[in-house]
Amino acid sequence: RIVDIFQESSKNMNLPKLSIIIASTDASDTIEKCLTSLEMQKDLNLAEIIVVDCSTDETATIIKKRFPKIILIENQNKLPAAHLKAMGIMASSGDIIVLTEPYCIAANNNWFSSILKAHDSHYSVISGAVEPICYNNIISWATYFCEYGSFMLPFKKTFYNEMTGNNISYKRDILQNYFLDIQNKGFWKVFLQWKLQKTGIAMISDPDILVYHNKHYQFSDFFRKRYYFGRCFSGMRRKEMSFMEIIFYITITPLLPFIFIYRLSKQIIPKRRYLKEYAASLPVLFLFFVNWSIGEFCGYVFGIGNSCENVY
Repeated sequence: RIVDIFQESSKNMNLPKLSIIIASTDASDTIEKCLTSLEMQKDLNLAEIIVVDCSTDETATIIKKRFPKIILIENQNKLPAAHLKAMGIMASSGDIIVLTEPYCIAANNNWFSSILKAHDSHYSVISGAVEPICYNNIISWATYFCEYGSFMLPFKKTFYNEMTGNNISYKRDILQNYFLDIQNKGFWKVFLQWKLQKTGIAMISDPDILVYHNKHYQFSDFFRKRYYFGRCFSGMRRKEMSFMEIIFYITITPLLPFIFIYRLSKQIIPKRRYLKEYAASLPVLFLFFVNWSIGEFCGYVFGIGNSCENVY
């Protein structure tokens, strides 16, 4: 059915410039602010907004009541975010496919136009910045630094090996080469990025494309998901590695928490912002990285298991 929607929409000559894809699971506490910020965009008429939802809370009800023009794809079964994103991509019709999250708030009414301006270039993959909303506890700061500290302002408009998954856009003519793989396996940003890098696709991170992170986790919830994420990542990676490569990565997993802290500190400290919050959150960050490392070890040794189903 999703492929049928994609094929049908492709026949329409009046296609949008942007397709905004949001994968949503139990996001009733953040979805309204997210979608309101998108509907305030001055280039709204150039975009379609697609929310693919498998929530058990009131998310779908809020969307139907408050945002009737938004395309809502509902799923009765709980699915990993990678598969929800894939469904949204396959249902899209825009020249530029943008992925964000239900807890992201566009920083101003120029977010769409900033994306369009950035893509008026030879770059095919463009990510942006992710700023924190001032949190009131260390756990929230630690979760932000863990996932998005690398994408905090300021940074220069240039290529980075890492690109944020909640503020990233692709030219359709590049992404569609991977549609079959995305449809069958789901959308996994990091593995797709590696493939694109190998083919020499031009990528850039643009600080003018800005969203705010508006998500608060409980320690136990985020800590548990770090394990699943680490195991899912290494379990998928393991399928394309040689035996000796697997052994090598198994042996270095105990070092990963220290490597992650070192890399993150190199990126955050020179920015001279939120340094007190970063210092205070380091013990919690270290625990998050330890659990990721345990998950990564288990993925190399035992495979994926059911970890990818529990990432989101």
